[in-house]
Amino acid sequence: MIKRTSLTLLAAALVVACFGCAKRVQYAIPNANVSLTLPRDLYAHRDYRTEWWYYTGHLKSGDGKLFGFELVFFKRRTDTDRILGFPVRWYSNPAYAAHFAIVEISDRKLTYTERLERDQESCRYGKAGAREDMLWVWNRDWYVKEFDGKHYLYAKMPGYELSLVLTPKKMPVLHGQMGFFQKAEGPHATYYISFTRMEARGALVIGNRPIRVSGLAWNDHEFGSHQLSKEQVGWDWFSIQLDNDHEVMFYLLRRIDGTYDPMSRAVLIEPDGSKEEVFLSDIEFEKRNFWESERTEAKYPVSWKLAVPKWELELEVESLVESCEILTPKSTRTAYWEGPIGVKGSYRGNSVAGRGYLEMCGYEKPLKHLTHLIFGREDLAAW
Repeated sequence: MIKRTSLTLLAAALVVACFGCAKRVQYAIPNANVSLTLPRDLYAHRDYRTEWWYYTGHLKSGDGKLFGFELVFFKRRTDTDRILGFPVRWYSNPAYAAHFAIVEISDRKLTYTERLERDQESCRYGKAGAREDMLWVWNRDWYVKEFDGKHYLYAKMPGYELSLVLTPKKMPVLHGQMGFFQKAEGPHATYYISFTRMEARGALVIGNRPIRVSGLAWNDHEFGSHQLSKEQVGWDWFSIQLDNDHEVMFYLLRRIDGTYDPMSRAVLIEPDGSKEEVFLSDIEFEKRNFWESERTEAKYPVSWKLAVPKWELELEVESLVESCEILTPKSTRTAYWEGPIGVKGSYRGNSVAGRGYLEMCGYEKPLKHLTHLIFGREDLAAW
């Protein structure tokens, strides 16, 4: 019996050794000398390791209730990813994750869910995919699809169902050097595109009650193969839509020693869609108040002062709901804070106000984006 068991274990080990070893994979690397092509680069890309389509925004009902939303789709090549020693590519390559969150601002309530699905093209039972000939990404019945210049979004979870039509009010912004966005020395870069002001209209169903909503949304699309360097642990990302038809993005990259990377930057988008970027040396910021998670003990700065003296820009940023930590144990396996913010300040001597979204990653532990995947049932958390 012992001998038979030993032979069985040896056979299993040989199977893993022989078939589990991934051949060396050469992913495509973003290149500063290669410019993006639109609309093609809004679609999926086969040769890059990680890609995501990220939508956030503020919505308002007819009776004045305020909401925030997040809907994000991830696509990940799993050639070398493993779970308990077993290659994830046996299950799906690529794999698709998605997160959906609703913030009821008046009630100070966050509800969210996550999904992870197999690739529909390569897996018999796959239910997710992303087209390379059009903007159409789906995870089961959740989707984003572009038609005639408008983005159609749909997602649902217990208690909530969201259906939106987003109309871009400006041309897409190509961050960095014509879309090439360097995050650290070497291959640590992505291609990065944003729609910074999208008119949102649609319906939010709460329970069995449909509510007409409208507002503003922001879309990010990034793809690359090496996100952060070993010295970088996460980021603080702000998408801000001001009432003077300007938008501002702050992308602050945190390092393991507690400092911020010189590649951190701010981006100012003018009413005509033109942009200006500055790096960390031109940015001033202060963290004012913190919220501590009871679940992870992570401390997130939820009140900020941001300034770019070169632009005569000073902003005070406050989270509208402090408890916006999202845990994703069954998809991207990260803890991050993502929630709506209110903004006020001045720009070139004039008072401004606005709204936006804040995302903070890597406060619980250094971020490794989609490096460990678990296929499981949908998980719901609400408080």
